[in-house]
Amino acid sequence: MKKYVCFLFFVLVNSLPGIADTPFQLKKLQVEYATTPLGIDVEKPRFSWRMEATADERGLSQTACRIVVTDEAGMQVWDSGKIDDGNSLNIEYAGLPLKAATRYLWTVRVWDAKHREASASSSSFKSCSSVAPYAV
Repeated sequence: MKKYVCFLFFVLVNSLPGIADTPFQLKKLQVEYATTPLGIDVEKPRFSWRMEATADERGLSQTACRIVVTDEAGMQVWDSGKIDDGNSLNIEYAGLPLKAATRYLWTVRVWDAKHREASASSSSFKSCSSVAPYAV
């Protein structure tokens, strides 16, 4: 019985990749300064996030990121590719034109100075009924 419990514990610990490996998480994912905005009326929304340490690690800094955006059907509309930049504020969308009244999901992957990576997903935003800026 003791061996069985130890085996289950070993399987459980090894089935949680990333938790023990990654000393940081990505938090406060935002699009146009909102967590899950509805009715974004800009053609090129901006993405932001924050790195937070999960352990007693100091001096964390982002060295690269990658953003992927998909539409409701799961079709990829933008993949930024790996961007070697420490910026995590207001990264401008540069993909296919956004469709009106459509929900989009986005994920971000970040690398730190020690080449460790973390990713966050399941954040979404919805475009407005008219994506083009209003004429004045």
